[in-house]
Amino acid sequence: MYAPWALETAVHGTTQSNTNTMSSNVTITATNLTKIYRVERRRPGRLSWARSLFSPVYEDIHGVDGLSLTIERGEVLGLLGPNGAGKSTAVKLLTGVLYPTAGSVRVLGRDPFEDRIANAQDIGVLFGQRSHLLHDLPAVDSFGLLRHLYGILPADYAARLADLTELLELDQLLSQPVRTLSLGQRMRCEIAATFLHQPKIVFLDEPTIGLDVEAKRRIRAFIGSVSRSLGTTVLLTTHDLIDVQELCERVVVLNKGTAVFDGLLRDLIRRHAASRAVEVDAPEAVARAIARGVSAAWPDALVTQEGSRLRVSEIGDQTAVLEVTRQIMARDGVRSLSVVEPPIEDVILSVYRHGVGRG
Repeated sequence: MYAPWALETAVHGTTQSNTNTMSSNVTITATNLTKIYRVERRRPGRLSWARSLFSPVYEDIHGVDGLSLTIERGEVLGLLGPNGAGKSTAVKLLTGVLYPTAGSVRVLGRDPFEDRIANAQDIGVLFGQRSHLLHDLPAVDSFGLLRHLYGILPADYAARLADLTELLELDQLLSQPVRTLSLGQRMRCEIAATFLHQPKIVFLDEPTIGLDVEAKRRIRAFIGSVSRSLGTTVLLTTHDLIDVQELCERVVVLNKGTAVFDGLLRDLIRRHAASRAVEVDAPEAVARAIARGVSAAWPDALVTQEGSRLRVSEIGDQTAVLEVTRQIMARDGVRSLSVVEPPIEDVILSVYRHGVGRG
């Protein structure tokens, strides 16, 4: 489905300014990226307004603090962090909306702030609380406006809109005024508008916020398909960790503007071996004996048994998990054993609270 679209882009293209940038697999490079907001600090008292007027006191707030990262072509990177961690600020720096206080950023080889017009041709940006679409007009009218803004050839536009309509199931939505659409319907149209000019890089800031399960599923499937088929680089910020599990191999975790983890999602989960659980199926008498042995050797472990099913959790580090597993497998009568990875929500929450820890 996407092959003709990809071929058509290679032949026609929407811009000619960056044909040399695709020779490199690196699409985004940020080095010690920092953004400091200087805000006035209010002081208590009845005459605080006068003191603020004649003798204001300012405080520096680090939105992003020394962020360095490299993103390659076709990568879907998850940017995670609690509210106020600096995710949206980082996206605005990478897209050229904000100018950094310190550090540098290159997007497809250019400074996104200094060369904003050329940069805008090659990127797509979607903020969950912002809209590309004109509120009182049908979505297709907004798509037509975007066609002219990005200089998309009429034949290319027709082919792309047909593909997007099929993939995002927009048939019944294109002619309706945007104000009459549900949130899920509007977000599908917003996604289509973001990808209409076939950007090389797409920044998605909370694209599934507030959506129902079906709408989220459809949008995730679309993002993954486009990235695989066209080699589109996607930077995704989200609080929905199902988005991360289904789309991202690599994640960057921000906390207070600083990257506390940058690597593969599976490696992050492995570092939290203490959250793993060992589940055992054995005859009830054997399960009881295993429970007694584990409790004696690891008194801090949480051991629960329901008939023939035994679960051991809160064991400790990876070495302890392996030792528990070895001890259980040495018993006669064990029918099955599995090591269960912790829920990703628990892992990310632990990172927010305690840092990454040591593997």
